[in-house]
Amino acid sequence: MMDPFTLTCADGTTLRGDRAIGKDRQCLFITGFLSKRWGNKSKALAQWCQDRGWGFCCFDFRGWGDSGGNWGDYRLLHWLEDAEAVTNLLAAGPPVTIVGNSLGGWLAWLVAQEQPVVEELILIAPAFNMMDLRAAQISEARRERWQATGSMPWDDEPLHREAPIPWHWVEDSQTLWRRRFT
Repeated sequence: MMDPFTLTCADGTTLRGDRAIGKDRQCLFITGFLSKRWGNKSKALAQWCQDRGWGFCCFDFRGWGDSGGNWGDYRLLHWLEDAEAVTNLLAAGPPVTIVGNSLGGWLAWLVAQEQPVVEELILIAPAFNMMDLRAAQISEARRERWQATGSMPWDDEPLHREAPIPWHWVEDSQTLWRRRFT
């Protein structure tokens, strides 16, 4: 049975998620970019964990899904803090396996380097340095417009047009990439 939980971030924003207590192991699912906590992958993983008696946890990042705040007010660094906070919530229980999808895979990889409670890491198509790579893929004129206006849609998909990507996500992506590899 899933129990909802909330965590209050340093800025006062509320993170919301769901957690099932289990024995022997806990799985934390970290969603991909612009995904909410209860997609197909998290539902399948939650069932898989339940069948084994393991704990399961998933959450929505600040500014997205059921968590508080407005999408454009948060940085990639905030989302990393969110993943760390939820991992800390699990620290008192059994060992943690983090399953990260896409951007969540990169964040999971970063969290696992710093959190000794994480014993296993499963990455599904991890989007390492995703935002910086996106900036490099577009024309120089579009990149300059992105910097000047402060945000742009990822592409023409309706969901992505509703949540334009702030330029500071590119800057955070560059910072995190350099911090880990230089």
